[in-house]
Amino acid sequence: SILTRAICLGMASGEAGGAKEDTVVSDGIHIAVVRFDSSDRIGRFGVPCVLLFAGGVRCVINTHKETKRNQWAKVKVAEDAEGAEGEDSRAMKTGELIEILGPVGDFDTELYAYQLHFNILPCRYPSIDSWGLLPVIDAETLDTGREDCTHLKVFSIDNASTRDIDDALSFEFSGPGDMATCRIGIHVADVAARVPTNSPLFEWARARATSAYHHGPSDDGVGGGSVPMMPPQLAHGALSLNEGQVRPALTLWLYVEMGCIVKRQHARTLIVNKMATTYSLFMVDEQPETVRSRGLLEMLSGDSLAEDLVAWTMVEYNSYFGSMLAERAAAAGSSDGQGLLRVQEAEDKGALYALALASGPQGHAKLGLATYAHMSSPIRRFSDLFNQHVLFHSVHSASVVHPVFGAIGGATCDVSTVDAEAVLALNTRCGEIKRYHSVVDAMSLGYACRGTPRYFSCKVEGSEDGRSLMVYTPEKRLRINLRDTYFAASLQHRLAVGYEGAVELCGILQSGRTQLRVRLPEVVAASREIQGGNMVDQLGKELTKSATLDMADMIVNQPPVFKQVGGGKKSARPDADQVSEGMDEVWAEG
Repeated sequence: SILTRAICLGMASGEAGGAKEDTVVSDGIHIAVVRFDSSDRIGRFGVPCVLLFAGGVRCVINTHKETKRNQWAKVKVAEDAEGAEGEDSRAMKTGELIEILGPVGDFDTELYAYQLHFNILPCRYPSIDSWGLLPVIDAETLDTGREDCTHLKVFSIDNASTRDIDDALSFEFSGPGDMATCRIGIHVADVAARVPTNSPLFEWARARATSAYHHGPSDDGVGGGSVPMMPPQLAHGALSLNEGQVRPALTLWLYVEMGCIVKRQHARTLIVNKMATTYSLFMVDEQPETVRSRGLLEMLSGDSLAEDLVAWTMVEYNSYFGSMLAERAAAAGSSDGQGLLRVQEAEDKGALYALALASGPQGHAKLGLATYAHMSSPIRRFSDLFNQHVLFHSVHSASVVHPVFGAIGGATCDVSTVDAEAVLALNTRCGEIKRYHSVVDAMSLGYACRGTPRYFSCKVEGSEDGRSLMVYTPEKRLRINLRDTYFAASLQHRLAVGYEGAVELCGILQSGRTQLRVRLPEVVAASREIQGGNMVDQLGKELTKSATLDMADMIVNQPPVFKQVGGGKKSARPDADQVSEGMDEVWAEG
């Protein structure tokens, strides 16, 4: 398959997991918090440090830097070296300081540390002269296989900060009122029409896998941004469905009669986004056409929030093309060249990419769909770009003549083995970025509520491994370490019977990282009855030390008024340019 060829091309050059120059956490190089405030020095210049996500491995580095403030840093550790004491694997390893990144407790520095750890940065995009883009498609160069829809009133709905616009909608009504028929157009940027499979950009997108996003440290998300999969000039410019610009699209038409979808059909089109609006503005727009379009989406989806209405259209789109890819695989009796499905075998399992097969599991349990594929975000995800090429057989000969079936890991493998390796590499990289988003989302909220706690009314449950809490805020699902939570034992007991209600989140600085802690008022009240005033005194000391908060006084004298933060019965699409994953990505996959 084309995916196999792309992965093999990377493997042949030693870059299966991404460009080697982008790999930071390798060859003994780690991101760490250097404990300059520690009195446990080793010799004159040995300073202890905590390696990021290293499972408690201890390390001491040699540095002449003089400061009393702990710092984020890049360090090089001899992975196979014995500990400084010559004891077991828990003994302190030795290392060298490579670079000081900045002080702990600083949002920009901590974000940069995570971007390095998860290989989001450095990000050295291919040079412009090597992009190999196909010619721009406009009305004058329109071929017979593409429908000119530039006359339609197409509009996009996104967050105010969105710069890479993947999708847009159009509505063509005929007839009055509820008896009207309508053709809904779900238009997605046709990136495959500009980025061929034999271009350096295609290989670059494969190595990056997806765009990475982050929120700002404030409640309104100011300071958020992204590291797009494609070069910003393309992701935010030539490939984006920007307002007023002619763009090629892959369109799904939904034909609606009497409030029901009676037909689905796709086409390659040429469109112009006549209006780039936001979720909030779309919901208050009282123009007759907008009111009618909004009402139809609400009727078809059963939802009422703008984010959920758009998410419904994306699920429709991805489901349609997922079925097409699966049917093609079944007809061919092979998985070669048949695209990638998004498969979730059970609701308690994560969704993964899998090649469309002639037989075998390929459904999405959370969505209740027999087939599902990622097709709606080709600017942001490699899988979507890959599937566009598969759908239209746009595999260039230059991308297959490379001797891709050579030795991998010292052994020769056949096509099926490489297919498995290719999908594994893609899932692994996407998993890394998913964890990056999880860590950074929690960190951003931690900074936002470091000075003042935030209150939610939401569901809380324990993770399967019993080590974390899953907190379902209106905006997103957060994973919070249970051991860093108040009254952990009491919480575990309470969550065993389920919990949905008042939740307090507080940002703390622990081990150099800004993290979240959870407090459930009823658990605190129960613990107070059992433990008495000593518990409150200890809690007050701990919070004053770690987060400069006088929570003990609040607990005793000022029961907080809990309020709903955000709104809606389902998750909104993520803020600040988050990846457009659809409802399955927000909830089924976190």
